[in-house]
Amino acid sequence: MKHFESERTSAESQNWRSSGREPYVFSVDRPQDLFGVHAHLIEAALRRNEGIRYLIYAPIWQGREAPFGIHASPASHGVAVTEDRFLISEDHHIREIAPTILSIPFDQVLCVEVGSALILGWLVIRFLENDKLSCTSLLYSATTGGDHFNSAIREYRRIIRPTYKLPSRRGLQWHEVYQHTPLVQGDRLRSLTVKGEYPVHMVRSSEFWGSKKRWWKTVPVSLAANATLISTNVGLTFAVEESAIRPNAFSFGVNISCISFNAVKSAHLFEEKRDQEHLRFLRLGVGRNSVSVNFDIPFDEESYKATNNLVRYLMEEISSRGKECIS
Repeated sequence: MKHFESERTSAESQNWRSSGREPYVFSVDRPQDLFGVHAHLIEAALRRNEGIRYLIYAPIWQGREAPFGIHASPASHGVAVTEDRFLISEDHHIREIAPTILSIPFDQVLCVEVGSALILGWLVIRFLENDKLSCTSLLYSATTGGDHFNSAIREYRRIIRPTYKLPSRRGLQWHEVYQHTPLVQGDRLRSLTVKGEYPVHMVRSSEFWGSKKRWWKTVPVSLAANATLISTNVGLTFAVEESAIRPNAFSFGVNISCISFNAVKSAHLFEEKRDQEHLRFLRLGVGRNSVSVNFDIPFDEESYKATNNLVRYLMEEISSRGKECIS
């Protein structure tokens, strides 16, 4: 279902006070076709002749938490991907809380995360605001909204792909990536791939468990999750599964982090001892201006060569932008 066909006129949509509890997520072509205050907020925020690449209405998700430590307040949202920024309107449908509109320029974004666990979906954007790290999160029905949010993030990735020439090392094919990637992760990565995108490096992390004492018994502790990091000609995508409650148990949540090359400031490898085990990590320093955060990505011994090659690749890419890389 690509678009929602409403019987209301544009004027009725803007004047009608939505409850925020519509049954599904949908996309529209024009801000005027959004429900409630979202129509006015998005339309008023657009600059003259600013084009919209994708526009979504997401009703309230009755919950505040998602896997991976994600939190969001229940609210309905309008989400627009324009030529150079995200516009996100938010309405809590509470009289004391006024609806808001948030503008996030793409050149201020550190990372965009999209994921799901069964029927719950989420969008998280980490970005720079007033020279400080900020974050916005929203929850939605993955059943009706998964395809729409994937489409929106594909548009974002298509826009922010590098326009300059990257080091030419086309060493992988997509079928090789999917062959060595868990099925659910592969499906999620495929859903965010843009036309003309090809893989360059792949780093794998397998589920790894330790243990700890709790009261009178020993319990398992997840030290590393099932994960895949892909470097392409568009950017970096990192797919990670939610840690299960015990070894060999099902895990339903998958989170995909999308990182543009121009947000990567450093890359290096390090080891860390966890529960008597030495684990290897790739640390990506991701940031804008003077603000940065570290992404510590574990990897298997079999991925050491690929990870080392990726670090060199990123150093060349960062150097080509005239920036320093700590190695």
